Amino acid sequence: MTRTRYFSATVPSAATGTAKAAAHAAVFFHSCDDRIIFHVIGNGFERSADTPPNLHYHGPKPYEELGSWLAAMDVGLCCYNPGPADYCSPLKVFDYMASGLTIVSTPQPQVNEIFGQLNQRDLLVEGNARAMADMLMRLANDRGRLRQQGAAGRKLAVEQYNWRRAAKDTFDAIEQLRRGTEPDARMIQRTIESREVAK
Repeated sequence: MTRTRYFSATVPSAATGTAKAAAHAAVFFHSCDDRIIFHVIGNGFERSADTPPNLHYHGPKPYEELGSWLAAMDVGLCCYNPGPADYCSPLKVFDYMASGLTIVSTPQPQVNEIFGQLNQRDLLVEGNARAMADMLMRLANDRGRLRQQGAAGRKLAVEQYNWRRAAKDTFDAIEQLRRGTEPDARMIQRTIESREVAK
């Protein structure tokens, strides 16, 4: 597989909605453009007679090897089922951002805010195969945009969503309390977000 010919998307198997949507999208792409390839990393899925040839299951990988796997991909996919997922921390989104991947995701409150910071709200799609397929096709035909948006996501992850910044904000808030002043609410919120990301 070469990146000049194929367009690869990675899928977290823990996100069942993502994996199912990716499977449907893979079937769609196999019928019209087999250059689009999906890779599922994690537990819970195995190949079967119905698995299209452009959908690959790799099983779980050690976290320290994840960066190498993601470096071989073009896009990270995240699909969140409405309801309980609205209150989770989107850890895979931050993994993808730190790896420099452009991300296609379904709407989720925290993801919506992050994509707003990146001016990438158009990459929020409905959780169905057709919407996902349409977006992936547009990205596959615009490598410049892939590089630009992936770099912007990595920059945000490095500068904001990290333990160093969270520690600084925490100590700044403690110092403000020690001086008898009210800590900045936005600083506290950023610290909470970073703590969730680093769990």
